[in-house]
Amino acid sequence: MALATLSGLKVVPSYRLVRPLVNKVHQLDGWFEHERNSYRCECKWRDDPVGYNDIVAFADKIDAAGVSALLVSINGFDDRALAKANELRGRIAFLFVDGNDLLHALEGRVSFSELMSIKRAYFDSRSKVYHPVTPVMESD
Repeated sequence: MALATLSGLKVVPSYRLVRPLVNKVHQLDGWFEHERNSYRCECKWRDDPVGYNDIVAFADKIDAAGVSALLVSINGFDDRALAKANELRGRIAFLFVDGNDLLHALEGRVSFSELMSIKRAYFDSRSKVYHPVTPVMESD
């Protein structure tokens, strides 16, 4: 969420989402707005890639019309996770950011806002949840 804040986006830090009718409380890593889209964000900082069950659990947290999902996983996503998110894409706009994408943003090769724009455009035009961002390096 720090990258979103540094990019000047409207941000809500980590919060709890209470759903009393189904007796659930969800912890979210944050929420932000980018180019008229709002995103609930989940970050996974662990050794293994995000899997199928992670997608199912996160999808349950995206219960508001018009809210998209940003899932950041330092070690990427396994094939079952990608398949499940692609299966749900008609209901939830999932955008995936992996460790390489994050590194590009942290090293200033692409801003967080540019990263989000590229990923959202790819999702909107191709209906794919994951697109690795490869910044164009300027030559001398």
